[in-house]
Amino acid sequence: MLRSGLTRRLVTAAIAATLVLSCGAAAPVTSPPAGGRTPVSPTGPVPISPVPASTSSPAPVPLASASPAGAATAGRSAAASPLASADPSVPLPPPDTVVDAGTCSTVGVCSTVAVRIWSSVPYTPPVRCTAAGATCRLRMDVFAPVRAGGWPLVVMLPGGPQPPNSYGYARQVGLSLAGQGAVVMVAGWRQAPEYGGGYPGSFRDIACAIGVARMTGPSYGASRDHVVLAGHSLGGWAAAVIALTDTPYTPAAGSCNATSGSLRPDALVTLNGSVTEVVAWKTNVERVTAFLGGDRAARPDAWAASDPYALARSHPASAGHVAITIVQGEADTTVEPDVAREFHAVLEAAGLESRLVLVPKAGHVDLLAAGGAIEAIIQAAREP
Repeated sequence: MLRSGLTRRLVTAAIAATLVLSCGAAAPVTSPPAGGRTPVSPTGPVPISPVPASTSSPAPVPLASASPAGAATAGRSAAASPLASADPSVPLPPPDTVVDAGTCSTVGVCSTVAVRIWSSVPYTPPVRCTAAGATCRLRMDVFAPVRAGGWPLVVMLPGGPQPPNSYGYARQVGLSLAGQGAVVMVAGWRQAPEYGGGYPGSFRDIACAIGVARMTGPSYGASRDHVVLAGHSLGGWAAAVIALTDTPYTPAAGSCNATSGSLRPDALVTLNGSVTEVVAWKTNVERVTAFLGGDRAARPDAWAASDPYALARSHPASAGHVAITIVQGEADTTVEPDVAREFHAVLEAAGLESRLVLVPKAGHVDLLAAGGAIEAIIQAAREP
């Protein structure tokens, strides 16, 4: 949470721990000064250097080829892992996969701790997942260090729009983050009306995922007291709406498993976030209008409630806003860097804490393969 009058400044994603970027070799990361983040020149953000290739590193190991635990396999779609009990004293079901420490993921980051993976864990009862009314259960993949400890907790939202539970490309990010010491839940959500989503249901899905993460996180070794909501592309827009809305979205009755604590996050990270979905609605008229249930004249409240810019400008800085990190690939042609710069400026003008991280040569999707993105999320997760 922010403190009133907190100085706002641009910083790079520097963390106070060592992030292993190549197997067998550790790359030191500059520690921030005591009591604050690393300040940089007021003229603009200092881009994060690309992760250098290591000639001594073994070939990355795809997630699907990780060693299975027992007879279970990763990526199952029919059979699902049971959800962890809300009671941490109840043993977890066996993980689907265990990844050894020192294993390099395909995003170029090697784990410093062994990681357990539970695939396709349902976090809702059956909910409507098509326009015709067919149902499904929203699911998440859970990545957790084998070693016990009060690990920070990250909920990761994929982009789209795509069908619920189509989050495969974000699984490697979950593995990379967990390998650095975090419990990560990569959550599917209903992203469009044709998948049962729209306003406000899509945002309620995300609130549900946060609440279920807080409820079950301790069973996986996480602390429920500090939840980072990270979103890529369309997921970045939805995550920003959740983080900037003072009154939490509440899942409809019977649409969410048991939750605990706040349904808002404690920190937000957008990754090439398409935060102008509503501001630049003319580029996607039919999709935005369908999502919001009508045009701006017919549904003004829905439009205002789904616009991160309007939410930032209308809420006082002292109202308990979360700390926000904007991570942007400088080579992104889908969500161009000016979007991130403008959003950062809007947040600062509203008196909110915002950190802008620019990653050189990173495009829309391959930003997730850049060490800078992993560093930024880990830093947000480790900060109180």
